[in-house]
Order: sequence, then C-alpha cells, then structure tokens
Amino acid sequence: MADNIDNVPASGNGQPESMGSPSEIDKIFGNPDSNEDDSGSIIPGSDGEPASGAVSKDEHDEFTGLNADEVIKKLQSTKDKYRTQLDVTSKKLEQLQPLEQFLSSVYEDAEVRRAFIAELEPDLVKPKDPYQTLQEQLGKEFGADFAPDDDEAKKPFTASWKYYRRVDELLKDAGSKKSVPASLKELKEERRLQREASKKASEDERAKVLATMKWSDDSYNNFAGWVGKLSGVDLAKIYTYAMRKQGKAPQLANTSGGTSYTPNTNIAELNKFFG
Repeated sequence: MADNIDNVPASGNGQPESMGSPSEIDKIFGNPDSNEDDSGSIIPGSDGEPASGAVSKDEHDEFTGLNADEVIKKLQSTKDKYRTQLDVTSKKLEQLQPLEQFLSSVYEDAEVRRAFIAELEPDLVKPKDPYQTLQEQLGKEFGADFAPDDDEAKKPFTASWKYYRRVDELLKDAGSKKSVPASLKELKEERRLQREASKKASEDERAKVLATMKWSDDSYNNFAGWVGKLSGVDLAKIYTYAMRKQGKAPQLANTSGGTSYTPNTNIAELNKFFG
C-alpha cells in the first residue's frame, strides 16, 4: 500500500484501479466477514494472525529433515546458548549491585553524600554549625515547636525525658565527628569501628546480665526477645505495677532531667524494687 494516497494510480473514470475489486481490498485489509469478530479484532487463525500454539513456517523448517536425536541436540544447543547469555547478564547485574547500593546511600545518607562531594570537590563543602545541626535533627524527631518540660523530664519515657536523652546522644555524636566530612574511605573505616564498638558494648552488657542474674543463654535470649517486643503500653503497665507495689516507680533518670545514662545508679534503683 502506498504511503501517500495521492500516489495511487487512477483508472480512466477517475477512481483508483483497486476500487470495485473486493479481492484487492481483502488482500490489504482482510475480509471483515470471515476474519474479524464484531469488535473489529482479528480472529486467531485467520490470514492476519496464526492460531495460538501454531508453529510458524520458519520454526517448522528449522527441524525439517531432522530425526529425533538431531532435534534433541538442536534444542539442547539452543538451551545452552540462552543459559550462557543468562549467566553473563546475571554476572553483570551482580557487579552493578555495589554501585546501586552506593548511589542509594549517596541519595539517602547525608553524611555519605557530603563525604562524596568533599572527596571530589572539597571547596564545595562548608563546615556545618553544630548548634544548627542539633536543632535541625531535634526538630525532625520531636517537631520544630516542641519545648521540653524539666519536671516532666524527671519521669522516664516521657517526651521530655526522651528529648534530653536524645540531646546527649547527639552532642556525644557531634563531638566525635569532624566539622568537615571525611573522605569516603575514612568514613567507611569510622563506621566499621562504630559497628565494632556497638557490638562489643552489646556483648559486655549481655555478659553483665548473665553474671548478675545467674541466667543461662536461653534465659537471656528469652529476656532479650521480650524486651524487644515491649511497647509504650507495656511500659505503662510495668510503671503502674511499680506504683501499686511501692507507691512510686524506680527513677531511672538523674536529677538533671535524664540528660545522661548512669547504669550503676539505675541498677541500684531497680534492685530496691525487684531485688
């Protein structure tokens, strides 16, 4: 069929030669009575589309003249070919995974992003104001308008108590960091050391609990699983139980409003209640 209708040759009566010839129309557009359903779509098995599951002529010719063993060998060869291609693609994807993870961390982790920029273009990264950084983080976690109450801060697990605890954590964290981000290599090493320190602290705490309570490993694991599932409601129930039994709850925060964690003092306080 010509791309431009103006190029269709006309007969002597001014009409295209194909007009009036149903066979020519059928060759181009198909016969709607035999090849299309009421919706105008082509019926599978018609001249326009092979029936579902039918083998095309090319596919059929590929196996013409071959015996059963030869057909099996040919199919095995095709399978091996696609298996090789799949293995190559899988290896490429595996090689790209670290790059994908790195790009995600650059996008999601501000510290990684700044270190990456500082490594490429140090002049583009300016030291952050520690106070401003602290206020921004607290605003994200507690809300920009949150104002802690010193009296409330003396009660464990209240919003003000958590606020002051978080201030301490952020100040400690800020004191251990450089004002200008390290290179990616240095940052990676810093985080590795942090993970090791956190793991050691967790192991030391576990050993201390086992020694103090004379527990077995199973007892500790059950305890750790129980603690991990505690919700705010659960803590409120424990608080209520302590109030009923002793008339007060153990004060796990210090007199400054919970701005520092003192394990020895807290353990002594807990021993008064629970032995």
